[in-house]
Amino acid sequence: MWTREQIKTNAKAVLSKNYWLMLGVSAVYVILSGIFSSVSSSVSQFSSTESQALWEYYQISPEILLGLASISLILSIGSVLFAVFVASPLEVGKNRFFMRIRLMPTKFSELFFPFSKAKNFYLNIVKTQFLRSLFTVLWTLLLIVPGIVKSYEYRMIPYILAENPSISSKRAFELSKKMTDGEKMNIFVLDLSFIGWSLLGLLACCIGAYFVQPYFEATYAELYEAMRAKAFDTGITDETELCNFWN
Repeated sequence: MWTREQIKTNAKAVLSKNYWLMLGVSAVYVILSGIFSSVSSSVSQFSSTESQALWEYYQISPEILLGLASISLILSIGSVLFAVFVASPLEVGKNRFFMRIRLMPTKFSELFFPFSKAKNFYLNIVKTQFLRSLFTVLWTLLLIVPGIVKSYEYRMIPYILAENPSISSKRAFELSKKMTDGEKMNIFVLDLSFIGWSLLGLLACCIGAYFVQPYFEATYAELYEAMRAKAFDTGITDETELCNFWN
């Protein structure tokens, strides 16, 4: 049985040895995964109804407005494609880095693990992560609460992929569901316990968020380790399927 205090203590022990490298990985992940969507969002806002009214006030031609709207649409589509084919695999690589560094010296390049040309698992990661996002959105459209519940049920999928990138989508969903059975409220409370740290991260124009992010990531890595141990103890899986990130 895991406790918030224990996994946070374990996370702090890992942080004390590798903080600056962990900071670099989490910062690059946040920047790369958010940069395209930020640009797209900015352009979309710029071409909103209010912005169009402002442009018309200054007698800007409709052709320019149409061009701006087209750019916004292209960037919006590009943002979705970037999220599917780049940001989602990066999440798996980030999780793999934070799990491996608990066990052994780990290179920064582990963040880009899903993109390795020497392996044939990139498309499997993309597909599984896409299905995870799609199912979460569909459940949220049905009702908000089921969407939240499902997001917690799918919480371990990026870690499972990080540990076994060739695992089938069906099995990844099954494992995550079984790992989080009876744990969703505990994980939710763990998330709530970071509110103070999140507020602290808003200091200095949100730059502080980069410095507290490694603590979050290290803690969630410890959470997955606890869920993994539970799965082993209950016979849900074994080391033939989850190899403990040594490979």
